Amino acid sequence: MPSSVNMGLPYYTKTTIPFISSVVIGTIQLGATVDYAILMTTRYLNERMSGHDKKEATLIALSTSMKSVIVSALSFFAATFGVGLISSIDMIGSLCMLMARGAIHQYVYSTSCSAGNVYAL
Repeated sequence: MPSSVNMGLPYYTKTTIPFISSVVIGTIQLGATVDYAILMTTRYLNERMSGHDKKEATLIALSTSMKSVIVSALSFFAATFGVGLISSIDMIGSLCMLMARGAIHQYVYSTSCSAGNVYAL
């Protein structure tokens, strides 16, 4: 979902992106989303095994794993945004800016939609 939003924005802003962007961005964003989901789901399952009900386990998993998720997302954003700003190679700059925007999308998705998906377990 977030990579679709990220790749759809250049259409609406009339921005030209490199042909390989969809593969690169999709792969990297998928990896970030899966990483965040594994972290949250593992914590949720541990809390359920400890005897918490669904709602408590979801809230605990969200509150404890989001610290790691926000540090990861902001670090990824800062690194790719910085490279995107200073890169003199157009393709690298464009890919880095897409990845930076994708890091923010992944964070928003992970903190909102993923919590509901974990609760549905």
